[in-house]
Amino acid sequence: MNRLLVDALVGIDETLHEPYASLLKGLVYGIPVRIDPHLKSAIIQSGLAHLIVLSGTNITLLASLTEKIFFLFGRRMGIVMQFIFLGVFTLMVGAQPPLMRALFMFICTTVCYMTGRPSYVWWNLFLSLLCIAFIWPQWLSTVSLHLSVCATIGIILSNSVKDRLPNKLPTIIDLFLESGIVCGLTAPLTCFYFGTVSLISPLSTTLVSWLFVPLMVGGLFISVLYHLVPLVVFPVASCVFVGLEYLLWVIQFASTIPFGYLQFR
Repeated sequence: MNRLLVDALVGIDETLHEPYASLLKGLVYGIPVRIDPHLKSAIIQSGLAHLIVLSGTNITLLASLTEKIFFLFGRRMGIVMQFIFLGVFTLMVGAQPPLMRALFMFICTTVCYMTGRPSYVWWNLFLSLLCIAFIWPQWLSTVSLHLSVCATIGIILSNSVKDRLPNKLPTIIDLFLESGIVCGLTAPLTCFYFGTVSLISPLSTTLVSWLFVPLMVGGLFISVLYHLVPLVVFPVASCVFVGLEYLLWVIQFASTIPFGYLQFR
């Protein structure tokens, strides 16, 4: 673990107790969750394990967030600042298959924008996998990359379905549709590799996905403010605590639903 990441985690460890600190570190930085085995089992059974590990979602959400902030300085300057921020974040957490897949897709989209060319998401996905094949060919056989690609395809397909609808779907139905398609595409892989299928994942993901961005922002603020303005970090940590408490409630609720999680081995 490099020094930048160690310093970033200090604020979370000092302002939140367990299991909240571990959940937030997993959600923001992909740090392996070290919590009570019963809670870890509940997280898996609730179908929310993908939210507390490092995934392409981290880069995608960070790119979306930083775009709104950095683009206040102009589009070209904002893009440069985005690259610097995402590059530092990647150095902190380390290169991992889902993360680099999302980062390469972001780079492809950005290059298309800066050159005035149309951006095609399927083509960007292919190019990102091509880059990984050249740089880290051993990653092509990893489960995490397979799941990341299937989840990305699910998101692309769900967006395609929603674009064809005459009216915009309500937010909760929109989230459930996307979660259901992603779950349907990743279920064969989880069944093959792990012998499990989470039928409750679309519902549990819908209940907490809206919270993902606020918790990521809160976690990043805690990491930075703890070293710069310690007095401000505790109100932020209090708000994050409320969000994590709700996340824990959903985990406990979803994990107790009969037949929500099926295990074949």
